[in-house]
Amino acid sequence: PPPPLSWAADAGWFDRATRPKRFGAFLPGATAFDAAAFGIPAPEAAALDPQQRLLLEGAADALAAGLAHTPDSAPSDVAVAVGISYTEYYLNVASSGGLTAFSATSGTLSAACGRVSFCLGLK
Repeated sequence: PPPPLSWAADAGWFDRATRPKRFGAFLPGATAFDAAAFGIPAPEAAALDPQQRLLLEGAADALAAGLAHTPDSAPSDVAVAVGISYTEYYLNVASSGGLTAFSATSGTLSAACGRVSFCLGLK
C-alpha cells in the first residue's frame, strides 16, 4: 500500500481527468539520503529525484565492493550507463509549482550518468 499521507489512494476512480494511484512500488526510507557524502548541497539534494539518490548510493556501494576507492584513486577505465524509466518525480514537482534552479539537473534523466561520474570521481 502507499505510505500514509502520500495521497488519496482511491481518488480518481470515477474522474477521467485524475488517474487512480492505488498501485505502486514503495521504498521505505527513500528520503534518507546522505547528500554530504556525495558533495551535494542541501537545496540541490531536496530537489533531487529519488531515482538519482538511489542510483548514487547503489553505484557507490557497487564501486566500494569492487575495489578500494577514494576520490583521488578513482579508476580511469570505468563506464557509467544508466537506465531510468520515468520522470514522475519531476512532473509532480513541476505541476505543484515547486521548480527551483536545481530542477533541471535534479529531475532530468540524462543528467544521472554524469552525476554518478562526477560525484564518485570517475574518469
